Amino acid sequence: MLKTERDLQPPALTMPPLPPPAAAHLSARERHTVRRVMLHEDCLMLIRRGTKRWGSAADGLLALPGSLLLAPRGIVADITNEPDGGGMYEALVMSFPPELVAESPASSPSMSQAQLLPTPGTELLEAIERACRSLIAPQASPRLRWLRAAEVLELLDAAGLGFAPTPLGRCDQVRRLLGSDPAHPWSLPEVAARLALGESTLRRHLAREGWNFTALLRELRLAQGLALLQGSTRPITRIALDVGFQSPSRFSRAFAERFGFLPSVLRREEAASAPPT
Repeated sequence: MLKTERDLQPPALTMPPLPPPAAAHLSARERHTVRRVMLHEDCLMLIRRGTKRWGSAADGLLALPGSLLLAPRGIVADITNEPDGGGMYEALVMSFPPELVAESPASSPSMSQAQLLPTPGTELLEAIERACRSLIAPQASPRLRWLRAAEVLELLDAAGLGFAPTPLGRCDQVRRLLGSDPAHPWSLPEVAARLALGESTLRRHLAREGWNFTALLRELRLAQGLALLQGSTRPITRIALDVGFQSPSRFSRAFAERFGFLPSVLRREEAASAPPT
């Protein structure tokens, strides 16, 4: 039996929906360093209290209260958060999906490394605060969140700072799929099928970018665990299960190996500090 043109078409991709821009309020009462943080989206960090050091003490950036730290996706650095004299560190963090960055192309030179804006203008600061409120609020519509984040990108461009619109690589596509449900028991054959690729082809793509599937899945689950520890009030037991670990003890061991401290450090800090109203 002859196959029709429809029969010869490749299977449709079953990728998760477009990720929205995101924001979180971070707080801490103890100094801590998060090792080898890898950014998968362009980010900005507005320091409210305490300091954030990006990179080493010798050649890194030191963000003081009121300053803005911007970091493009794809870079890796150690980050140290230091409380102020009153024993508190606070920051707002926003992340921008690549599709939004591509939709709002910057006229200013694109960043290749983290940059510090010591004295951001009032309009930009108000836009960041407004966007973060909409991104964190559960009742805000997806369109409103998108527009609020786009406004921040426009104002950053006016200040001479822009992120580079870059296409998603194969690892980015895999991360997006895994991140849509990190607790799912993902396997390489399932992910390859979702991306309409052969297993060996997917392995080659990942290896070309320096990854294998198991390491990529583990890294994503730990990164999501870190984000939940810093920006939510969920207990560690719940977070461990939500990001796909079989037990809190396994999550804690893997977390300490990856970032250099136990998740209980951030959970103690979070319990001791409440987000500002």
